[in-house]
Amino acid sequence: ETVLPVELYGGVIPRPVFRLVDGVPVLDDSALRRSHVGRALQWVGDNSHLFNRVSAVLPRPAAPEDAGWRSRKQQALRDEDDVRRLSVALVREMERACRRRGVLLLVATFPNGLSFEMPPGLASRFRDELSAADVWGVDMGARFRALGLTPAAVAFDRTGHLRPEGHAASAEILEREIASRHKRVVAGTD
Repeated sequence: ETVLPVELYGGVIPRPVFRLVDGVPVLDDSALRRSHVGRALQWVGDNSHLFNRVSAVLPRPAAPEDAGWRSRKQQALRDEDDVRRLSVALVREMERACRRRGVLLLVATFPNGLSFEMPPGLASRFRDELSAADVWGVDMGARFRALGLTPAAVAFDRTGHLRPEGHAASAEILEREIASRHKRVVAGTD
């Protein structure tokens, strides 16, 4: 959601976005800025039980027509190369910040139902670029397939929301990956 000014699924809640400027990700949080009245109403809504009880019984304006999360996703991915470059730049910034603090960053990419059997080009290129930049990553789809796990065994739906079994398998995969990396770091071979 780094390029959408609103949340992907609901399409209402504003989000900050990033843009690449000379190869560097720059935060644009203008969608989050509110007027004094808006901030005051937000504060009252966040802190007043009475306000929330009263507002719950008042009529609410109709929600705007939602074009659907799929159209927002298509909008966000209209230029896949730009999205990939931005995503790689953001991960590289995170990796540098972690490294400065002596922390290893692990990027785990999860498949959706459509990409489980065959990784899509965008996700594959993303992982390849991270690998070329020496960013530690794990292709969870490949790990699931290696364990003989099907999409139905790990996810509730085609979007890829994990079942409890998928979370358990993910935890085991990531735990093994982290332990293996730790051994290599301690041994000085990484």
